Amino acid sequence: MNIVIDGSFVAKKVTGVQRFNWEVMKRLVKDTTVNWYIAVSKDTDITKLKDIPNIKIIQKGKKNNKYWQFFTLARIARKLHARVLCMSNFTPLFKKDYIVLHDVTFLDKEGHNRKLWSLMYKFFVGFRFNKHRQVFTVSNFSKSRIKFHYKKYPLDNITVVGSGGDHWEGIVEKKPDVLKSEHYFLSVGSTTPNKNFKYVVELAKKNTDKDFYVVGRIDDNIKEFVGNLPNVIFTGYVTNEELAYLYSHTDGFILPSTYEGFGLPPLEAVFCGCEYLLLSNIDVFKETYQSAANYFDPNDYINQIDLNNLVKVSDEEKKRLIETFNWTNVSNKLLTKIKETY
Repeated sequence: MNIVIDGSFVAKKVTGVQRFNWEVMKRLVKDTTVNWYIAVSKDTDITKLKDIPNIKIIQKGKKNNKYWQFFTLARIARKLHARVLCMSNFTPLFKKDYIVLHDVTFLDKEGHNRKLWSLMYKFFVGFRFNKHRQVFTVSNFSKSRIKFHYKKYPLDNITVVGSGGDHWEGIVEKKPDVLKSEHYFLSVGSTTPNKNFKYVVELAKKNTDKDFYVVGRIDDNIKEFVGNLPNVIFTGYVTNEELAYLYSHTDGFILPSTYEGFGLPPLEAVFCGCEYLLLSNIDVFKETYQSAANYFDPNDYINQIDLNNLVKVSDEEKKRLIETFNWTNVSNKLLTKIKETY
């Protein structure tokens, strides 16, 4: 059994999807009954891959781009007589084996960010979609949306594997220099529209005695609704050690998204010891976090959540989240289905 992993994620900054790739890949290759390969372009720095056992690195193609993913990856797999496992939403155009499709934001209007981006995803993901041997996704919500848009694809061929938060175990915390408050609320994510950080800004206007830190990519649109609020701090990216500190010391973690495929940051916060989750009442959050969170309507900027009346994550809910959503469980589900359908 030969499996080639799409290694295009290796050259990218580690955020949600790339985190999934790294953590699952490291656990999959522990199974020595499979011949594991990871394919990357020649311009990819493979330093981090050299420490991972039981996997052969294949470097071909000049540049890590969509052409490489759509065509070069398929040629590599055919030469090895292997199936391709792609965990970043795209697969080769003419070799549809195994794909992890994290969400369908490009098809659901609630998830649309940019028209050209959505059109590109709609074409390339949908092209020959029914040819996939197996589709994996991260939540029952995403599974339902995939089935809604790709009605001809068999429901039994869509497998929910979940996500994990245990990559934070063992990380040594470091207090970020940017942190000027002992008490603060934290959010993590890009400033794209579906993340809805306008909710955090409006919350900060009503709670001027509290500080709000937002970690992640800062887009140009942020100036449109932040202004000069002194109690809203957009930090940009921080190190894992700094983020672990922010997660564990925050007065509450806020994620006001209007659309998510899973929503990993609240899980990371729980693994780091965060005691209060404040989440929008979208279906996928309620599916994953159940009674662990304080929910609010993300579109109601007037009657916002009361920050002085919050319920802690119970010990029972913390145990459920940790035991259910870890990378070993994700990898086992994925590998089991691959072996069944190879």
